[in-house]
Amino acid sequence: MRPQEFLPLFQSVETLAGVGARMRALLAKALELPHGAGGSGGAGANSPRVIDLLWHLPSGLIDRRARPRVREARPGQLATLAVRVIEHRPPPSRHSKAPYRVLCADDSGEIALIFFRGDRRYLERALPVGAERLVSGRIERYRGRLQMPHPDHIAPREDEARFPFLEPVYPLTAGLGAKALQKAIAGALERVPQMPEWQDAAWLEARGWPGFNEALLRLHRPETPADVSNTGPAWQRLAYDELLANQLALAIVRRSTRAMAGRPIVGDGRLRARIADALPFKLTASQRQALAEIAADMAAPRRMLRLLQGDVGSGKTIVALMAMAIAVEAGAQAALMAPTEVLARQHLETIGPLAEAAGLKVTLLTGREKGRARRQILTLLADGHLDMIIGTHALFQPDVVFADLALAVIDEQHRFGVHQRLALQSKGGGRSARAGGNVQGARDPHPSQKGASGDERQSTRAHAGDERSGQSTDERTVRGADVLVMTATPIPRTLLMTHYGDLDVSRLTEKPAGRKPVTTRAVANDRIEEVILALKRAIEGEGAQAYWVCPLVEGSDKSPLAAAEERHGHLKKYFGSRVGLIHGQMASTAKDEAMARFQKGEIVILVATTVIEVGVDVPNASIIVIEHAERFGLAQLHQLRGRVGRGRRASSCILLYQPPLGETARARLETMRATEDGFVIAEEDLRLRGGGELMGTRQSGLPEFRIARIPNLEELLMAARDDARLILARDPELKSERGAALRRLLYLFECDEAVRLFRTG
Repeated sequence: MRPQEFLPLFQSVETLAGVGARMRALLAKALELPHGAGGSGGAGANSPRVIDLLWHLPSGLIDRRARPRVREARPGQLATLAVRVIEHRPPPSRHSKAPYRVLCADDSGEIALIFFRGDRRYLERALPVGAERLVSGRIERYRGRLQMPHPDHIAPREDEARFPFLEPVYPLTAGLGAKALQKAIAGALERVPQMPEWQDAAWLEARGWPGFNEALLRLHRPETPADVSNTGPAWQRLAYDELLANQLALAIVRRSTRAMAGRPIVGDGRLRARIADALPFKLTASQRQALAEIAADMAAPRRMLRLLQGDVGSGKTIVALMAMAIAVEAGAQAALMAPTEVLARQHLETIGPLAEAAGLKVTLLTGREKGRARRQILTLLADGHLDMIIGTHALFQPDVVFADLALAVIDEQHRFGVHQRLALQSKGGGRSARAGGNVQGARDPHPSQKGASGDERQSTRAHAGDERSGQSTDERTVRGADVLVMTATPIPRTLLMTHYGDLDVSRLTEKPAGRKPVTTRAVANDRIEEVILALKRAIEGEGAQAYWVCPLVEGSDKSPLAAAEERHGHLKKYFGSRVGLIHGQMASTAKDEAMARFQKGEIVILVATTVIEVGVDVPNASIIVIEHAERFGLAQLHQLRGRVGRGRRASSCILLYQPPLGETARARLETMRATEDGFVIAEEDLRLRGGGELMGTRQSGLPEFRIARIPNLEELLMAARDDARLILARDPELKSERGAALRRLLYLFECDEAVRLFRTG
């Protein structure tokens, strides 16, 4: 429940005067709301609210402060004149192409205000003869006389104090006029209550920052050009507010997670040893280090919440399997959740043979499993006959019940929101969860089971659950699972703090032995036929396979971007039926069939959209062509390139681009040619694109900063992180005067998870 005075800020924009359904739709486009922002307002999840208008900040400024007398006004000048209305001169007839003229003057000379197709009734109301008016616009000279065509602003002299001498310029969209947007923002500003000060007084004074309300007014009603600069005091103040809310929320979630009753999960290493024996390679030093950190966290009495960060091909899946084996060694279960069915099935193909070699029972659960097959899986899971399960968001469903979930592994975390992570984590425990102490200890009454099969381990789970005296099912199920989050997107330090601040971090910095470097070249689109012929030579002469990535599914008259379906048809002229197609709009069965044929070598070229960006593993694929590479971000290009270089064959990446290249696009392609280091690429991508864009947060559920897109982001972020830690150290329940104000800050910036944790204690 938000504070009562905040409620008007979170209502639909349609509650503002002059805003109807059509303008609401235009505002939704202009505001470019991040995914999940906005409220229903009767119009969908991303329908703009009043507060969204407040965060729609100016992109520039029109300076109307030049106030010459009429005689001193110069053609081409943007000026504001104080004049008296002398005479109206409408065109001679309704159908005349002549403009409507309003003759005005001051004591130095005359000027005509020009209106093409002017509405006489409106103009006579706005500019009555004899009245004094402020008019602002561009000065012109026509046939030796001064005129001002279509003044931007007309106002009575007595309204001079409210006249926009410095007019903010906002990002717009087709059909949305500047005046209509400014009127809506003015209405939004009227709803802002007087806020208590949540920032430290000494910090504000040292920075020369205004209070919250004053900062918001300065940005939308600037008095100096510095007021709308993202390095100016007003913008910096609001940016720090947003960063502090972010860091405070992450600190609260982290503290809450650490305070949750956990359970030590300690394995004896036998399953991990079997998996290691089945591997065709030895674990790298960084894999062993990450496993040691994960094992130590799982053995601790608190919950684990750890991020496993590794570049493409660094071996995260094997580390995840080893971690899951720890849970099974301890007599519990583990789950691995992937964002797509393709990736979930890929994980099963990687993990399945190794799990089988270790005697582990693992299966797959996605949205495709239905009816009897699904019920059978759920029964086996609930009864403890399954050691591990791999799935998609289907694992979130309420009917998915574990016998004893001890570890949840979440792959590609940036594609899930924090609520989804918590939903899976909360399934920990299950029907036979061990609330008391060490899971390994819970198995001590059955020492003979240490070499047990899957069925015997299930029996152990059941006995361990039954033998605890005086413990209700409710008490057992409150203990959630440990969580290991994985991402193949190398994350710069700034984003680690803003998006993953509630997680401990392990990094995989090496690639497994045998990985080949990928040669990367940038080629202009007009040489595409040369690329196809070179591809044909590699496929027919060397037995190579290739990906061909396009940015769209279907062609469009409005877009020149390559479409996967059109490129698929074009390549079939060269390669016949050996060209496959996969994109996100295809049925799951069709995607799986195409991928299976590609893995078997029946398809030599797989035309795809970015659905192959994550997780697809075909070692024989050694070439990837990316069309319109200039349209992709660096991190995404790096992910796509990671699909090749996985086998023994020398690999290459062709970046097809449409010239001429802009400065940023050229820098991206040069970076791709210069390095394969994902962490270097991530830092460069952050520099080129900014934190809000790096991991596609608009589609991901991650917070995208609305205000804190500023040059000194990292400096303020570090300060906000330190401030948040100090605040919670001094006032852990936020009960002081400043603490109460900070709660309002969390509400204002919609840090809902942190607020929920406070409200539930």
